[in-house]
Amino acid sequence: MNTHIPSLLAVCLLVFFTIACANEHEKQDQFGMASIELQHERDIVLTGHDLDVITVIREPLHVFSDQASFLVTNKRDSYKMAIFDTSGTYITSFGARGRGPGEFLSTSAVGIDYEDHIFIYDLNQDRITKFDNSGNYIKEFEGLLKDRFWIRGGPMLLIDGYWHINTEIAEATDYNAKQAIARTARDFSAPVAVGGWDPVYADAAGTMMPTNPMTAYDADRGQIIVVHRTSPNIRVLDKAYQPVTQWVHESPNFMEADLDVNALMSRDDMIRIIMEISLIMQPFIVEDYFIFHYINQYEAFYESRDYKDAGLHIGVYNLDDGNYLGEIELPYRLIGVIAGKLVLLKDDNPDAPVFSFYRIREY
Repeated sequence: MNTHIPSLLAVCLLVFFTIACANEHEKQDQFGMASIELQHERDIVLTGHDLDVITVIREPLHVFSDQASFLVTNKRDSYKMAIFDTSGTYITSFGARGRGPGEFLSTSAVGIDYEDHIFIYDLNQDRITKFDNSGNYIKEFEGLLKDRFWIRGGPMLLIDGYWHINTEIAEATDYNAKQAIARTARDFSAPVAVGGWDPVYADAAGTMMPTNPMTAYDADRGQIIVVHRTSPNIRVLDKAYQPVTQWVHESPNFMEADLDVNALMSRDDMIRIIMEISLIMQPFIVEDYFIFHYINQYEAFYESRDYKDAGLHIGVYNLDDGNYLGEIELPYRLIGVIAGKLVLLKDDNPDAPVFSFYRIREY
């Protein structure tokens, strides 16, 4: 019997294993899977509340300046708000259904200013109500419809004394031109359209279906980062909304639309397209990272209404050099950032929801 055959087989297997590992490492490096991970730190259970305020938690959480308490808003009964501390203990609640002071019919956008006042936009009444950080009513402001801006939702960001709000321009006829960020004074007066869809950026990565601009503010670098609901383009702008750079999220998990958004389509065709593409969620800044957040299994989520079926992903970018560090599939829905930690909704039981805190770790 030839005694060299086992040794030869062992060498062949070793070579094959080495090549396979190298290929896998190359693939991981390409999409960054080998350089980052989420490290679980703790869970909290929201307790002590006596109302059904958290039936369907709306992202993002709105965190107060001390990073020790946060505001929870609700999708299903959107006139209810509650404040908890970061141990999960209930502090207070406010809001009621109605047209009176401090009452709402349907809320969409929320902002917190430098003094931790809370501002809540009521879509049905086109008004913005100001509360203190304990939920006590202060005053109201007229919304932006008088200036032909429709506030879509998401966080209202206060940057250098100006509100930056996701809107559509009511009189715009071109689909792309409708999408804009409205910059207003602190009393929500004198809105100006900034940060809308730029066809130069759209062309850089092919035909897109740009909808619903969403922003995150990098205060350390003075940069505004804009994403759109269905596009992999990530636009980095200065505070005057002048381009700084652009990133394009390239991942085998991201499914992009390829169509003319101005073409006439039936409702069924539009639903079919939405089912087949990735949808961008609210982006986040956490420490020195930008979080590109999306789902790629919308059809499964649409059927079950369970985010566990949605195919939740984040792409992570280093804000110092724009380096793409990789992509992670999330076990639960990302709903906010508190004290430099990602907050995931581990259990959405309305009686005792569980939040999981994770930090990003490079290795």
